[in-house]
Amino acid sequence: MATLCCGTLIYRDIQAIFFDKDATLADSAPYLIELGHQRAHALAEQVAGGENSLKADLLRAFGLAGKQLNPSGLLAVSSRMQTEIAAATYVTAMGYDWHGAMAIAQAAFQIADQNMPRKAATTSLFPEARPLLEALHQDGVQLGIISADVTANIDDFVAYQGIQALIDLSWGSDRPFSKPDPAAYEAACQQLGVAPQNTLMFGDAEGDMAMAKAAQAGGAIGVLWGWEKAPTLTSADVLLEEWNQIQSL
Repeated sequence: MATLCCGTLIYRDIQAIFFDKDATLADSAPYLIELGHQRAHALAEQVAGGENSLKADLLRAFGLAGKQLNPSGLLAVSSRMQTEIAAATYVTAMGYDWHGAMAIAQAAFQIADQNMPRKAATTSLFPEARPLLEALHQDGVQLGIISADVTANIDDFVAYQGIQALIDLSWGSDRPFSKPDPAAYEAACQQLGVAPQNTLMFGDAEGDMAMAKAAQAGGAIGVLWGWEKAPTLTSADVLLEEWNQIQSL
C-alpha cells in the first residue's frame, strides 16, 4: 500500500490508481480538435445542403470553436458511439429517417478515421507522467486506465509509449460497463482484486469524478493540465494544475 499527497490532501492505504487517458495521461487536445473538424466535414458532405449549416451545427455540438475545444464538451468526454448518436440526431433535422441518419454518421466517422494519423503516434504521454508511473509501480501500486476511448486504442497508446510493464489494466468504452457508469469502476477494481476505497481516480472530466465517487473510491482527483481552458470539476476532492502536486510519501 502507498500513501500519496495530492495537492492539499493525503490518501493512505492506496493499492491501485486509475487514470483517464485523453488530457490526463495523454496530450490529446490537438488530435481531438482535428478529429472533430474531420468528422463534421465528412458528415456534412454526405447530406444535401449540409456543407454550411449542418457543419456549423456539428462543430458547436462537438464543443469546437475554431481551434478551441470545450474540455467538458461532447468530443472531449464522450465515447465514439455517443458522438455518432449525437451527430445522427442533427442529420434527422435535415429530413432523414433515424436509421439512415445513423448510417450516414457512421460512414462519415469512418472517412474521418481514414484521414487521421494513428492516434497513439500523435497523442504523447505527458513527460511528467512517466516518472510518476514508474515510482508508483515501484511502490507496488497497481495502475489502470479507464477511458471513453475503445480498449484497443488504450492498449495501442500504452504500447506506443512503452509503458506496458507499468499498466495493469485497460478499460475502454467497448467493455460491458463503460465510463461514467460506476459499475465500470467497480468491475475494474474487481479485476485488480482491490476494494474501491483503496483506490484513486485521476481525470479531467466531471464524469470521472462522479463515477469514482458513486463507486466509493478512496479519492477523486481532478487534473487541469490537459486543456488550454481548464475544465469545471465541481465533484473533485481536489484540483491539480501540475504533475508535481502528486507526491508518493
